[in-house]
Amino acid sequence: MCGLFGAYGDFRKRPAALSLLCMNNAERGQDSTGLAVDGKIYKRTTTPYIFAKEAKFRDMVSSGKIVIGHTRYATHGGVTNENAHPFCLYDSIVGAHNGVVSNLEELKTVVSDDYAVDSQYLLSLRYIMGDTKFARGSLNLSFHFINKDADGKLYLQRHSNPLYLAKIAGYGGKDAYLYSSIEGSLKMAINMLNLEGEVSEVENFSEV
Repeated sequence: MCGLFGAYGDFRKRPAALSLLCMNNAERGQDSTGLAVDGKIYKRTTTPYIFAKEAKFRDMVSSGKIVIGHTRYATHGGVTNENAHPFCLYDSIVGAHNGVVSNLEELKTVVSDDYAVDSQYLLSLRYIMGDTKFARGSLNLSFHFINKDADGKLYLQRHSNPLYLAKIAGYGGKDAYLYSSIEGSLKMAINMLNLEGEVSEVENFSEV
């Protein structure tokens, strides 16, 4: 099942908001928890409740622009730190996946690299081919690029599973965003922290 959560841009009480989203996504997976901030990854085989209270978590989400978080319910690949999300492939794309790929054997003939986790095949398709049209199953993704072609955007792909986005006020009059696999967790974080934002379901493919 797994859960996605994260943010784009800087805004007041961001560490508290991301901590709430991380813990609330525990219901979608507790085998491991991970975080990427502007491409720097930290992930462990621990529950979201423990992970969100660690000093490293708070330090990471206190700075940076793009935050990708993940709570894992393991399907393909054992429960290890290496198999936890987010992943970085080709030193160029960082992302996380919520769902299960149903035609993994077919994808292995399309993607030349051999991966332990089905999610890595999806990110490989996104980077090499620009889409995941060869994949079947539930294919929610959050990702961004970090190589020389990086455009500073966060990309959200919703396919089969729920994914919600909230636009809120950032510092300096700039727009900022929060996202989560759970609609209620977004609304709760916004209300508890007085962030003021409208929650909507992510379109099939969105960029912020």
